[in-house]
Parts: sequence; structure tokens; C-alpha cells
Amino acid sequence: MSYYYISPIIEKAIFNLMMAGITPIIAHPERYVYLADSLSSFDRYHDMGATFQLNLLSLSGVYGPASMRILDYIKRKGWYSYLGSDAHSLHHFESITSMRFPKRYL
Repeated sequence: MSYYYISPIIEKAIFNLMMAGITPIIAHPERYVYLADSLSSFDRYHDMGATFQLNLLSLSGVYGPASMRILDYIKRKGWYSYLGSDAHSLHHFESITSMRFPKRYL
């Protein structure tokens, strides 16, 4: 999905993947900040069978309060199935390895 707007075919894509026997993984959902005021969208994706991958760098709060609201929501629900990163550079890798996590994430 785009970081800027919701995909008009996301639910159809989830459905089609599930029908094909493939479990969709929604990567870094906390980065889709336009959904921060529509958290029920994540309920729908989860109910359809999608899983979620947390971007480790998101735990630092670097993507802002809306991102953290989504992260906390999905974490509270226990829906994160995978951890990953967007470490596309040495700087990103260093940022991840130097992070200190709040106790609520340990």
C-alpha cells in the first residue's frame, strides 16, 4: 500500500490471495498514518485473514504519533506476526541497533 493513501483494491487483494491459499502480510501497517483515525480498517484486514509485520524502526517513534497510535493498537490486539525493518542504509541499521525500547514493548 501507499504511504499516502489507501489502496482502493486492498480488500479485493486480500480476498484474492486468501482464495488462492496465500496468507497476505501487510508490511509496516503503522506507517499508513492516514488510517490512524480509522483503526477499524485493521480489524477488517485481520478478520479477512491478513497478518501484520512490524517495522522495528517504528518502535522508536520516528514516524510520529499517528504511527505510534496504530502500532499500539495492533500490538494490543496481539496481531503482529512478524518483525522486520526498512533498513535500506547503514544509518537505518545503526538507528535500529541503538534503539532503547520502552518497557511496554519488552
